[in-house]
Amino acid sequence: MGIDISAEQKRRLKSGGSVLTGFDNALPRALYHYPETGREVELLSDSFNQQRYMEKGMRMGPAPAELREKWKVIEAENRAEDDRLEAVELAKQNQNSQVEGVDFNDAVTAAAEIAAKRILEKLGIDIPAEEETVPSTQDETEQLRLM
Repeated sequence: MGIDISAEQKRRLKSGGSVLTGFDNALPRALYHYPETGREVELLSDSFNQQRYMEKGMRMGPAPAELREKWKVIEAENRAEDDRLEAVELAKQNQNSQVEGVDFNDAVTAAAEIAAKRILEKLGIDIPAEEETVPSTQDETEQLRLM
């Protein structure tokens, strides 16, 4: 016992389509809008979803012209804010890429020296002035090399 299908349905099956006609977009959809902002959204329009959307305060159908204009202004402000945040993030990335050129060991050493100086200052210990010692004779230079 098989299912009887027409020649047209057989042709549609061979072409990779559906046997059922009128169900290309299986669930019905409709345009809804938010009455506060005017934002329009295409959503499912079956009875269950209609009730849910209405409970959330949405209205079925396109938004009135003045609400659409209001949404365009809000959308433009949101887009401008997104562009500003993206520019800030891009600037941070550029700043980080410039820091990447610094030698890590040198940066750690410098940070450790600064931290040690701050601790010593808080403890009230005088930090001696750093004087470069330049070897005066060749013997002292050789001794430094041996170390």
